[in-house]
Amino acid sequence: MVTAPHAQAFVDGASVRAVPPATEIWVVLYVQVMQADRGTMRNVQLDLERASLAKVPRGSRQQLAAAHWDDRQVAALLARLGLDERSPLSALAIELLPEPNGTYGDALAGDLGEVRILRTSPLSPIETRCC
Repeated sequence: MVTAPHAQAFVDGASVRAVPPATEIWVVLYVQVMQADRGTMRNVQLDLERASLAKVPRGSRQQLAAAHWDDRQVAALLARLGLDERSPLSALAIELLPEPNGTYGDALAGDLGEVRILRTSPLSPIETRCC
């Protein structure tokens, strides 16, 4: 599971947080592979998922989005590329501004030039996987 907080909006120092958030968060799952000439490691996109609003503890001021891949899904994605299921993974969260005409079905691929990106997270390694 990958979680990311939605941006907090303020006007004149006062919170104007929309509930639910007006932005969308998408999570990109990457695998790191050695370049063919063994010169460096490269990130290869495995999958992309629109995150959904996650439950947070009562009283929390954050609004979190979560995307999830189970171990079987990740193993199948890696196998499709002929990669070992122990290959190192990382994730990137991208928060998109609301679109005047609604949401896009493929915001970060086919519709990428049509969306407005609010912010992105750093590329973060996924340190552990479930048993």
